[in-house]
Order: sequence, then C-alpha cells, then structure tokens
Amino acid sequence: MDTTVLSLATLEINELEAFVELMFLAAYTDGKVTDVERAAFRGQVVKNTHGHLDDALVDQILRNIEEQMADVDHDRQLAQIRDRLADPRKRRAALAHAARVVLADGVLAVSEVEFMERAAAALDEAPETVAEMLREAASA
Repeated sequence: MDTTVLSLATLEINELEAFVELMFLAAYTDGKVTDVERAAFRGQVVKNTHGHLDDALVDQILRNIEEQMADVDHDRQLAQIRDRLADPRKRRAALAHAARVVLADGVLAVSEVEFMERAAAALDEAPETVAEMLREAASA
C-alpha cells in the first residue's frame, strides 16, 4: 500500500468537498450521522488542512454537504467523487479518511463494511484495500 501522506491543505476546494462527501456517505451508511462521526470528519478536515481553512468555512462546507447528501443516490455520488479525484493517490487517501470516520463511534457495522467495499470499487481500489484501511484506522 502507498503510505504517502496527503495533506488536505493541498486539495482544490472541489477535491476537498469530494473527500468530505465520501466521509459523510460513510458515516451516513447506517442511516444517521452521530455527533462522534460528525466531529471525526470535522476534526480530520480542520487538522489535515493545517489551518488553511478557518473554522467558519469548514463548518459551512460540512453543512452544505450534509444537506445535499441526505437523499442522493450513493452509487452515483461515488462515481462523481471518483471523477473529481482524478489522482489515484487522492482517491486512496479519501477512502482512508472515510475508514477513520466509519470507526469513529467505535462500532463497525456490516453495512459500513459493505459501503466501504462499494466505495473502494467505485474509486478503482482493490477489494483488499478496505480491510487494510480499516485495520490501520482502528490502530490509529
């Protein structure tokens, strides 16, 4: 696995939104986004943009995405995320961030694993990538 660290601060705004959308879809897999999951993806965005985005902008991005994602076709949205993340390293990094969000509440549901597998396939990642990322996220 390529362990290159990708700073979210290096992403264009549409790429950052794709990262956050994937994290939100992962969190929403079980039909709800818990406060712990919401805090996890907010924390990842704030931490990994190294202060390049202020809290107000991050909160606005998260609010917009959460409103838009509630009723979207997940498979279609995954294809759009893939298209916005042309670089395979960015798609892999987005999937790794989603794995951290899925595990944020300490519970890994079957539906979350299934979503991560669908997301990996949509992002052109090997199926074994999901188990690897979930293990890494759990040990982090």
